[in-house]
Amino acid sequence: MSALSGQVRSYLPPKAEAESMAELRGDCARIDVSWTTPHVAKPLPTTPFSLTAPAVEVPARGAALVAGLAEFGD
Repeated sequence: MSALSGQVRSYLPPKAEAESMAELRGDCARIDVSWTTPHVAKPLPTTPFSLTAPAVEVPARGAALVAGLAEFGD
């Protein structure tokens, strides 16, 4: 047992009372007006076509190799 074990105290702050919703709204209303969020443009609507992956070019040798594999070929 440590010599300090009887002398160590933990500090717990007193439990704060919960604010009412009215108090919370009042606090929010008093926040500095310079604390604004930046304007974010809304995303443009998308179509299924615009969500497709870009085209991938496969060299002929690579395509022939994959086609020759039993699990991918005819």
